[in-house]
Amino acid sequence: MKKNNININYSASKEDFRLFSEGKMNKEQKSDFLKQTEGDEFSKEAMKGFEKFPGSFNDINDIDKSIHTKTQTEFKRLIKRKFFSIISPIILIAVICFFLIHHKTPEVALPNKNEISQNIDFHQINTDKREIEKAVLIPESKQITSVKAQNEQNKVAIFEKSMPVEFIEKLHAISVSGNLSGENANPGIDEHYNNLPTTYMYDLKVVNYSGIYRNKIKKIIPDGGSIPPRFENRQSSSNTISVDENTTSVAYNDFLNDAMGKFSTNNFKEALQDYNTILQQYPDDLNAHFYGGLSYYNIGLNKKAIVFFDAVLENNAITFTQEALWYKALSLINAENTKEAEVLLKKIIESKGFYASRANETLTMIKK
Repeated sequence: MKKNNININYSASKEDFRLFSEGKMNKEQKSDFLKQTEGDEFSKEAMKGFEKFPGSFNDINDIDKSIHTKTQTEFKRLIKRKFFSIISPIILIAVICFFLIHHKTPEVALPNKNEISQNIDFHQINTDKREIEKAVLIPESKQITSVKAQNEQNKVAIFEKSMPVEFIEKLHAISVSGNLSGENANPGIDEHYNNLPTTYMYDLKVVNYSGIYRNKIKKIIPDGGSIPPRFENRQSSSNTISVDENTTSVAYNDFLNDAMGKFSTNNFKEALQDYNTILQQYPDDLNAHFYGGLSYYNIGLNKKAIVFFDAVLENNAITFTQEALWYKALSLINAENTKEAEVLLKKIIESKGFYASRANETLTMIKK
């Protein structure tokens, strides 16, 4: 099969076609143009078209311009697309690097109910100090001394090891709710009782707050063994003094260890000063409440002792629950509040905890 060959002569320019179609060529130019296009089928067809449609040459110019403009626009668009496809990741990487280098993550203060107070009521500390100094210790035979407290804690620990955790939680729920039966006799759905980590100081059990407390204890630097006069006799509106250069910082464990050392030598009054300082800054501290309660009991301030033991029992931690129940009952008896003492003793008996048998004997004795 033979291919169709079309001879296209490109020697005649577009301008030549225009001049010829518009009759603007002289005889010589016209003769040359016809010779150039002779035998060229494409040129013949073009000239026929121009003869039938005289204004069509302008249309060709417009089409040509349109094609040129469109081609140019598409080319620019292609260049832009290529450019941004290359440059965009570079810009993005640069922005990320700048952000990482210059951005500082803001420090978020985590809520912590045990966080230290930035204000210390030194006037209240002084008031407590005067009350403690005036108090008279009860007879040593009736005191809950360091040795007695150690022995009691050892016995309670052995008892609790033999009982399921649910029993201890139930006992704690009873101590808080005041009910021995019904739905309130057990921890509610929204209640959670736990035993905080413990350690020992001078063979006395203490809650280990090292992983909980983040700040040191602030205590005042005394002048001649007492709080400086400028902290005395403040009006109620200015009793709370901001922590300033008159205080010193002591790690909680070191401060507590010092207080427990005083308690271990039965120096209850000085130990109480430290426990009250802790509570000024950590109001929920179990160690200060429990051993502070024992100290108040030993110096005859039973109402204060009851307040401290109640704080222990209202805490969700069950570390000192059984001891606090028993010592509160003894404090009520010493305060001659026999009615409430009887109610609490009955609770201890019915709970069947470690102190149940002693509570039964004591209840029989006070009813005589």
